[in-house]
Amino acid sequence: MKTLFMLFSLAFLAVIQGGEESGKKVEPLPCKDRGSKATCSRYMKKGNFTELCKENRRIGRYLCCETCAEKLGVEVNEDGKFKDFGTFTYYEPTCPALEDRGNHTICEMIKHGSEVYKCDQSEAQAACAKTCNLSCGN
Repeated sequence: MKTLFMLFSLAFLAVIQGGEESGKKVEPLPCKDRGSKATCSRYMKKGNFTELCKENRRIGRYLCCETCAEKLGVEVNEDGKFKDFGTFTYYEPTCPALEDRGNHTICEMIKHGSEVYKCDQSEAQAACAKTCNLSCGN
């Protein structure tokens, strides 16, 4: 009975996991500051904040997205989507040829049904665009 339960659980996790295997596209997270105000303020105090916003996807797109958009003069709708992309990437920059980058351990954990990392988290979207089958938008 335990074996049957384990098999059912693994199958269930595979179904709800989504991602590349099922062909289901994962929508990019809305633009908002996911870090604390103190974190974004600390980055803003550096002389190269606008460059960090453009060059460091984790900071510019996930950790301090709203702050970066404001600093770069990019408008964000209430739903967290950009009105004008300008030089600030909202969707995955490797689209349509998605690539995983950075910490491939996270991507492997996602492929195997991790309870810690999921494709609706910023860490996963930043590192595992291909594994998560991230949507490229319109």
